[in-house]
Amino acid sequence: MCWMIPYQRATFLGSLLVFFIYGYLFTRERKNYIGLWTLGWAGVVLRYFSELLMSQKGQTPFLLMNSQLSAFFSGLLILWGTLVFLKKAISKQLLIYACVAGTVWTVVGVLGNFSLLLLAFPTFVFFGIINIWTGLVLLRSRDFQGTGKHISGWAFVLYGLHKLDYPFLLPAAWLVSQAYLIDALLLFALAFGFLLIYFEKARRDCEYARVKCFENEERYRTLFENVNDMIFLMEMTPQGPARLVDVNESVSTLLGYNRQELLALSAQDLIFQDPSMDVKEIMRKLFEEKSVRFDSVLVSKNGLKIPIENNTSLFTWDNKKMALSVARDITECKRLEDTVRVTERRFGELLENVFLIAVLLDARGNIMFCNDFLLHVTGYTREEVLGQRWFDTFIPEDIRPTIESMFFGHIKMGDMPSHYENEIQTKQRERRLIRWNNTVLRDAQGNIVGTAGIGEDITDRKQAEMALRISEERFRTIVTSMEDIVFTLDGEQRYTGIFGRLLQEYNFSPSFFLGKTATQVFTPEGAVGHENAARRALSGEHVIYDWSLGGPQGMRYFLTSLSPIRDFNGKIVGAVGVGRDVTSRKEAEELLKRYQIFFENAADIVLFVRFDGGQIIDANNAALQIFGFTREELLSLSMNQLRAPETLKDVTEDF
Repeated sequence: MCWMIPYQRATFLGSLLVFFIYGYLFTRERKNYIGLWTLGWAGVVLRYFSELLMSQKGQTPFLLMNSQLSAFFSGLLILWGTLVFLKKAISKQLLIYACVAGTVWTVVGVLGNFSLLLLAFPTFVFFGIINIWTGLVLLRSRDFQGTGKHISGWAFVLYGLHKLDYPFLLPAAWLVSQAYLIDALLLFALAFGFLLIYFEKARRDCEYARVKCFENEERYRTLFENVNDMIFLMEMTPQGPARLVDVNESVSTLLGYNRQELLALSAQDLIFQDPSMDVKEIMRKLFEEKSVRFDSVLVSKNGLKIPIENNTSLFTWDNKKMALSVARDITECKRLEDTVRVTERRFGELLENVFLIAVLLDARGNIMFCNDFLLHVTGYTREEVLGQRWFDTFIPEDIRPTIESMFFGHIKMGDMPSHYENEIQTKQRERRLIRWNNTVLRDAQGNIVGTAGIGEDITDRKQAEMALRISEERFRTIVTSMEDIVFTLDGEQRYTGIFGRLLQEYNFSPSFFLGKTATQVFTPEGAVGHENAARRALSGEHVIYDWSLGGPQGMRYFLTSLSPIRDFNGKIVGAVGVGRDVTSRKEAEELLKRYQIFFENAADIVLFVRFDGGQIIDANNAALQIFGFTREELLSLSMNQLRAPETLKDVTEDF
């Protein structure tokens, strides 16, 4: 077999060369499939090395087992790498089964002294079928074109056929050397084909990368030129920016320079030298953290100052320290911030100066802000309340659980009653009733972070309202107990209120009058007097008038006094009237009038005399004519002066 050693040595050295080539490619590319191919060729080298030793030293179980296992695993790894390269799925479970089966068969065959034909037959049949299948898959693949694909594909097919016939060549010694030569040539063809495929793929990938790089550069340039923010690319030194390398169109638009003028400047030429800006600290942070954000001011070509927010990143390009700075014009933001500050200041001044309670609570009920009026009402100092729990400090103990539960319940639900009334307690534990106007405070994400409340101290008002109600009840009791009728009119002569016991006596309800005018209540003839009196009262006069009303009990007579009602500015807004039933007086006056007629026209003497002394207090016309006195003379006399002396004793006895 000495004539086989040169073939084996050549095959071994060729395999070793291919292994180094694939190993070098793997160290450069770090591709998984190249790594699998490299391991596969390492197995091929180990196989040929074992067979070379068996040819020189003699066959041993170890070398035979090593040769068979190396052949098995090298073929498996090369097939695996090829499938990965072709992006074909492979079952890891099948690989494990194949590895276990191949290893067990080889170990059992070597230790069991199987014939070389029996030992090699399953392995070579398995690899023959797999190699033929892999070659056909590679030839049918549309992902790869060119000479390398065809060389590798047909090399796989031929190598698979050779694996199928290899066990049958072993008995013919004169064919073994040819089989080694064919095996080596097919492996080298396979390796060469894959190298061609790899380099063709690398060339296509390079071309694709070049096209993508060009597209990305165009995309970057389009983005760079069309973004609204100003972008500066500049060289950097530890002392600060050096020259500008590139700028986008927004820089020229906002600063008024053309591109050539800008590239002749440095960033320092464009930045307003603000003494308050710590340039050294900004540079230190940029070089240590590789990025920094700060506010500064740029100066345009015409001297306009533009406030900006600057976001600068540091990187290395062509061994130079470069900075990419994205600057955003925040002129409008600054204006809005100033507006917000002014608004907040005015709002704060408003809260501090109004006679209303203002308080801000966080979501846990702690006091974040309170104005001076709250402190004035409650007697606390600001230091005593800020940061303290609102409920423990200001809510009376008997209502504290209810108010606290309501607050946290509404915080959880995400709302708050807009209007609410509850009592608070002062430092001296005096209770004050507050009417609240509430709103919730939210963060930028819409989460509730607290509440704001504006409260009005209505304690005195409530007490005044209570006193007014008591006064009104007392007034109503008084007027409803009066024999007279009390009523009010508005500016349109409509009844707005009517009280008095006479309503019950005449079986009238107040609703019969309310909202109506005299025309709607009385007859047209009877309403005239009421309307005239109301018109005079609404013009400012104090009016007294009488009127009558017929009914089941006969004619009733009333006397009414009507006066204007004026508001705080003296404007007449209505009238108030008091009406009294004067029917009895009217009847007495009529009776008196009839008696007066009888008295004056009687033919006999009629005298009215006082009991105490007999003084004459009145006399009719007949007495004046008979006695011959005038009325004044007769009224100055007494009865004794009219009597004859002889009858004086009888008159005295009469009186």
